[in-house]
Amino acid sequence: MGLIDITSIIKQLLGEKFTNIIGKGLDKAIDNIEFIMNNNILEYLSEEYNRNLYVKTLLHRATPVNLFEIYQPLYITPSRNWYKQSSRNRVSTASIKELFKEQQYIILKGTAGSGKSTIIKYLFLNAIQTKFKIPIKIELRYLNDYNGNIIEYIQDKIFKFQGLANSHEIIEKLMQSGDFVFFLDGYDEIVSVKKQDITKEVDDLVKKYSKNNYILTSRPFTDIDMLPLFHNYDVCDLSDADIDEFIIKQIPQSEKELSHKIIEI
Repeated sequence: MGLIDITSIIKQLLGEKFTNIIGKGLDKAIDNIEFIMNNNILEYLSEEYNRNLYVKTLLHRATPVNLFEIYQPLYITPSRNWYKQSSRNRVSTASIKELFKEQQYIILKGTAGSGKSTIIKYLFLNAIQTKFKIPIKIELRYLNDYNGNIIEYIQDKIFKFQGLANSHEIIEKLMQSGDFVFFLDGYDEIVSVKKQDITKEVDDLVKKYSKNNYILTSRPFTDIDMLPLFHNYDVCDLSDADIDEFIIKQIPQSEKELSHKIIEI
């Protein structure tokens, strides 16, 4: 999908969400701020969309490729079923709306190379394309060198720094709206001395702004499982059929014969 198309979709997304968020309970003088914020968040989402759209893989190291061309929808499963990844308890990541249909707050765990980062990139893009909610991505490792809490970080470094809003009243109204999906990426990258405090701060964030959706990623064995409110999921291994589809998507159509040979091995 080209830049012109995605810009149009982002404008529609913001128009639908901001109609419900901004202006109704605030002074008309805020109209100016709304105009500025619409343009700033449009720029932010456009940049993040393109940043997540192109990826490099083992087979595409030299030139980034469009994620939608190679993405094989991965599955996740409730952590309690890690020992039995049957088709009955696997949840597809093909649609962010469907993913959040049952649960509002999700912890996604997976080992290095399991596909967590790719899932997050895809879901960020899918949130925009389907106009699900306004996606905001926070890389948790940046909290290691930040002196405030996670709510202050989001307000100062995401909304204000990115120019998404310049009024505390506006920011508060936005975050209370429920029209955002927050990607809290890389819990395992938080240094041990800050992990306990940040875990509590994440819990406080979700409780205070409970109408939004949240997905937090981590490698296993970080004690994140005990975070209240969140439902724990693990990235599933690819099935044989998934692997075949994955191979076909990775290899250009001009080399279709090669992909079939690999599948037959």
